[in-house]
Amino acid sequence: MFKITRYSTRPRERLRTVPNDKIDGMAPSVRYSDAILRIVVEPGLCIARWADAPLAHHFPRVTEAMHQAAQGSGGAALFNVVDARGKLPRFDEEVRKAATRMARDITPYARATAHVLLLDGFTGAAVRMFLSTLALLTRSSAPDGGTLDGGGGRCLARPARA
Repeated sequence: MFKITRYSTRPRERLRTVPNDKIDGMAPSVRYSDAILRIVVEPGLCIARWADAPLAHHFPRVTEAMHQAAQGSGGAALFNVVDARGKLPRFDEEVRKAATRMARDITPYARATAHVLLLDGFTGAAVRMFLSTLALLTRSSAPDGGTLDGGGGRCLARPARA
C-alpha cells in the first residue's frame, strides 16, 4: 500500500505521511481508468498516471478531475507520473491542442504541477520537450521550480505562487 505525503507551503508546518485510506477522512477515488491513463482524485490533489502517449480525449478527463479535486479546497495540485518505458511518444496536432486547452483550463485553480518522468534516452527527452513547450505556450501562473533527477526518473515541478 502506498503512502501519500501531504505538504504545505507554510514554512513552519511539518510534513506528515498518512496511509492512503486515511487522508482527510476519505480515500482517494479513481476518477478515470483505461489502458493509457489512470486518474486518482482526493480533495486538493489529482494524480494522473500515463502508461503510453496520450490521446486527445484524455485531456478533458484530467480537466474534469482537477475541477473535482479543487472543489471545496480552493485549488488543487496536479501530479503527473509518466511511466511509458519502451513506448514511442507521438504528439500529433490534435493532442497538442487538447493539452494546451487543458493547461489553460486548469490554470485558475492549479496550485502546483509536478511531472515525474520514468523514461530514459530520447523518449524522455521528447516528453520533457513536450511538457516544456506546453508550459511555455500556456504561460501557467505557477512558476517553474526546477528539475530533480534521480534513479533514472526526472521530476519537473512548478510550485504555486504565494
